[in-house]
Amino acid sequence: MKTAAYIANTEVLCCASTLIATLAEASPETSLTKAARSLQGDGEPDDPEVLEHWIVSGCLAEKLIESDEIVDTDFAGLSVWGRRTAGQPIESDDVIVANAKKTRA
Repeated sequence: MKTAAYIANTEVLCCASTLIATLAEASPETSLTKAARSLQGDGEPDDPEVLEHWIVSGCLAEKLIESDEIVDTDFAGLSVWGRRTAGQPIESDDVIVANAKKTRA
């Protein structure tokens, strides 16, 4: 049984927001810069706004994808989650709380 705090502390590994932003602005155009830009969204009005980027475990990445979250499962060999919230602990995010509840069911 995993709690939201457990998921946040063990499956959310490292903030990658600065890395993604730096790569998205870099040139020349490479597969990594394209992937970084993709994680930031296309800027379309209907696209959800990504506020932070986090490296997550492969297991959590799969669960986030099932919950329609923005995730790149092969960003230079890492799984990166485009978090749509900020200013609160990750363990309070609705998607993390929902995934914790699923593990208890």
